[in-house]
Amino acid sequence: MCNLILRGGPAHDYAATSPMLADILAEVGVDSEIHEDFEVLEDGRLLEFDMLTLNCARWTCKQTPEW
Repeated sequence: MCNLILRGGPAHDYAATSPMLADILAEVGVDSEIHEDFEVLEDGRLLEFDMLTLNCARWTCKQTPEW
């Protein structure tokens, strides 16, 4: 199984926690790729993955704030 981990945002050390998530998932047989480039959601590469993990701040996930 192949997983895409999208990371990024302020206030947390996503560069450190994303590999930790990948290691935990590897223990149960899930291989992960870590990306900061959210264009992977739009360029067709998303179809290469069986699973998606978001390790990011909400506003870095290209969502419109509700305020």
